[in-house]
Amino acid sequence: GGPSREHTRAMWVWNTKAILRDAHDRVEFFKFLSAPKGDPNARISVIFFACNIADPLSWNALQAFMTDAHKHSVRVDYLCGEPTYASPAHMGTGLEQLGYVLNYNDKAPKISRFNGIQYDVEPYALPDWPAESILSNFITFLGICRSCIDASHQELAFGVAIPRWYDGADLHGLYKSVLDRVDYVAVMDYVSKPDQFVSAATNTVNYATKKNKDVWLGAEVSELPTEKTATFFALGNAKLEEAFSAAEKAFGTSKGFAGVAVEWYDTYLTLKP
Repeated sequence: GGPSREHTRAMWVWNTKAILRDAHDRVEFFKFLSAPKGDPNARISVIFFACNIADPLSWNALQAFMTDAHKHSVRVDYLCGEPTYASPAHMGTGLEQLGYVLNYNDKAPKISRFNGIQYDVEPYALPDWPAESILSNFITFLGICRSCIDASHQELAFGVAIPRWYDGADLHGLYKSVLDRVDYVAVMDYVSKPDQFVSAATNTVNYATKKNKDVWLGAEVSELPTEKTATFFALGNAKLEEAFSAAEKAFGTSKGFAGVAVEWYDTYLTLKP
């Protein structure tokens, strides 16, 4: 049978001040989303969007942007995260972020609410990774987030960015523990060969399919001087599309495959053909 669902493309957006403040930048942004690199088939309809939500003074601009996004049929998930959220001392800071989103959504008109929240935590940057305490704290943190979202009765998708290797034997099924607690994962599938792009994510997509969760497979297009094989920066857009096609072909009928994603706006904008 054909694809079992419609796949979407997503993109991480980190530098958002200009898009929020400047009308011209915003018009250019939505123009790009509708046809990245001039290709309407590459349309991006989901964005993972970092911004300062803690300050209610920034809410006017944010609401205007969110309204605009939804009028363009773009889903917006609030994006945040620090490795320290996985440590007991700073878990509260991570939960605060969720509090800001729930509070913002509570007060915002429906058309300008966030559709989800994505944590990009990366606990493997902590010095004693993969200590049992970090792993269990990270999982506990996600469980608390899940409970808070459920208790809020808001329609807020809960996602986490994970690297492609959370299925490693030494991590005791971490990718499953994450998927059990979230609605979706965005896999930082940072390799530059189509077959690797597919194989690295297979366990994650299969488990998500079983558990009725969503997976976006993300590719990196930024310049990484020390990790040249982790990015399409030198290879260009046509090679990026080859990897995306391979993913579509491999996972097209997998219920858990939501689509592909690009890290990130500024570098995708300037990626060579």
